[in-house]
Amino acid sequence: MSWLAESPNPLLRQAFHNRNIEQIFTVLDLADSLHDDSLIDILRASKKGTDEVAAAEASHEKLAVETSEYQYKRRTLMWALEGFFQFKHSRDQGEFGSKEWDTLRGFGQVLQAGDTVVTFNYDSTVERVLLDLNKWSPADGYGERLVLQKGRHDETPITFPILRSKCFTCMALWAGIESQVPVKTFQ
Repeated sequence: MSWLAESPNPLLRQAFHNRNIEQIFTVLDLADSLHDDSLIDILRASKKGTDEVAAAEASHEKLAVETSEYQYKRRTLMWALEGFFQFKHSRDQGEFGSKEWDTLRGFGQVLQAGDTVVTFNYDSTVERVLLDLNKWSPADGYGERLVLQKGRHDETPITFPILRSKCFTCMALWAGIESQVPVKTFQ
């Protein structure tokens, strides 16, 4: 973790200091996105001539060197996050048969393929229920494909998007309200 605490990037240092994993992933994801965009810049430059292509390639190579550590650390943190959720699911499974789970089981039975669940906590209780009902998998149930060991749950009909910022959360909620997306309520 010293890489984050002593990072030359002030955003990563502050996110680490805040102990906010969403902020850390936001910065790492931005670096990854900028790297990908620099590849697209090479394609755009191809319409302008060889000098522009050479400049775009040089810019990409420089950025690739500068962001390679970010990409490596992001993969490492994703691997650790996978381990964390596997641990949580394993622990929850031991308590899964108790009566306290009945409300969540009822909620899980109401959900259908294509539904998206927005949650603002890091427990795995809802995921545990949906995993048991064969409606969810950690491999792709957080909105992006993770490379996991082969398991009985290979595809996910219901997703839990990983919301990276409060702004994104507000935009997602606003978009749902504005587009009149039907919201299911469960009691």
